Amino acid sequence: MELKRSENAKKGVMAGIVNRVVATFFPFVIRTAMIHKMGVEYLGLNSLFTSILTVLSLSELGFSSAIIYSMYKPLAENDTDTINALLYFYRKVYTVIGMVITVIGVGLMPVLHLFIKDDVPQNINIYIIYLIFLCNTVIGYFFYGYLSSILNAYQRLDIISFVTSLSQTAGYICQLAAIIFISNYYLYILFFPLATLANNFLTAYAVRRMYPQYRCQGNVTVEQRQAIWKRVYGIMVEKICGTTRNSFDSICISAFIGLSATAVYNNYYYIILSLNTLFYTVCNAVQPGIGNSVVLYDKEKNLDDMRHMNFGYMVISGWAFISLICLYQPFMKLWVGGEYLLPVSSVLLFAVYFYVLRMGDIRSVYAQAKGLWWENRHLAITESVLNLVLNIVLARFFGINGVIAATIIALFGINFCMSSGVVYKYYFGLEKLKRYFLHHLMYIVVTAVVGGITVWLCMKIECEGLLLLIIRAMICGIIPGLLYVVAFAFMREARESAMWIWDRVMKKEGEK
Repeated sequence: MELKRSENAKKGVMAGIVNRVVATFFPFVIRTAMIHKMGVEYLGLNSLFTSILTVLSLSELGFSSAIIYSMYKPLAENDTDTINALLYFYRKVYTVIGMVITVIGVGLMPVLHLFIKDDVPQNINIYIIYLIFLCNTVIGYFFYGYLSSILNAYQRLDIISFVTSLSQTAGYICQLAAIIFISNYYLYILFFPLATLANNFLTAYAVRRMYPQYRCQGNVTVEQRQAIWKRVYGIMVEKICGTTRNSFDSICISAFIGLSATAVYNNYYYIILSLNTLFYTVCNAVQPGIGNSVVLYDKEKNLDDMRHMNFGYMVISGWAFISLICLYQPFMKLWVGGEYLLPVSSVLLFAVYFYVLRMGDIRSVYAQAKGLWWENRHLAITESVLNLVLNIVLARFFGINGVIAATIIALFGINFCMSSGVVYKYYFGLEKLKRYFLHHLMYIVVTAVVGGITVWLCMKIECEGLLLLIIRAMICGIIPGLLYVVAFAFMREARESAMWIWDRVMKKEGEK
């Protein structure tokens, strides 16, 4: 059976944008309301418990992706029995994972206080709060969470996004009401598991209505099971570092500095996270085309394509990096107030954190298109361990700045340098790695010069509040672009990359 790939993709993109707006706007409003109505310590509890349970949920990473991948072939062949068997296997594994997370989660309760240095809000029982967060985490494993794999396999991401947006919006509105009108933290967090439960039931209803032929029955073969677990391991070890990165940071800040510091850190990180989502949208959009190109064309052509795409991507990333430095503090002051600001040094480190994270994005897309999960498996674990060790060491001496610096060091050394080596070793050729690094060095130097001039201009503005933010935003919107054009106009490779991007952006449908 052939899917309506283009039509489903368009629906998925539109619904995904709506869901992204919902998932960004409402938490922003809720965080603002909680800061002003209840206090920053409550945000610290949210961040801490979410981080702890995110680490516990690592046991699932990769399994859903492996199952969905395994469904593509039987779906194309209309092999309902195999899909039913995969669905049944999925449900059994999810039940086991849910039980494991529940047992470990409850087992952590006696030592929960060790993760909190101080600043626990009065009249709050952290164990009750933690149990509610734990329920929200495990609900998906016990109540129909596995059924979303059918929608994913059929490329009906529009249905998933619509259901998620609907349940999230209802939950966010109820949470906002609990904060503003009642100021009850228990009621606020209770809407987390209720919204998750509603999402799962609505998803199950949609799957039953649209695809009634699928039921959890039958058994997968030994070969299928072995292939699934191998994919699970390869995918899981790659995703571990990304999932634990901010979780380890938040836990270390809470343990060594306090809940209030955790909340302030996560206010700043929330901006980075929102930008990350936009950039990952670009990567996800080009991933299928790159995968197709890797299959159809030789590595020389793909290396040239990666060089061109990386140029455009890093220019936009540099632009965002400069804007973060100039706009972070004015925006945070308007949002949370002057008492919850980090020093300028922290702002600079956050911006560097964002930029270093972007440096490996396009290369990572090619690694996934080539299927290099197994070859990269040890580096993901190494990055997580290095990040955690450096967090513990540097947090003691430098506080929040030490935690951010630890993440930057781990990102640059492992995620960028060593992971790039894996892609070039197993695909492009190690002899071409030096040129890749030199290109990034060029981007860093140019961005530093452009950023220095832009920041100098922004510092000349003598006003406060919203007006300062608007004027600086106008400077950041115009000056870096002009300076980048001037800087790269004299570089042949940069001109070639710019023309390559222009041709593909402006090309009309059907043109060669």
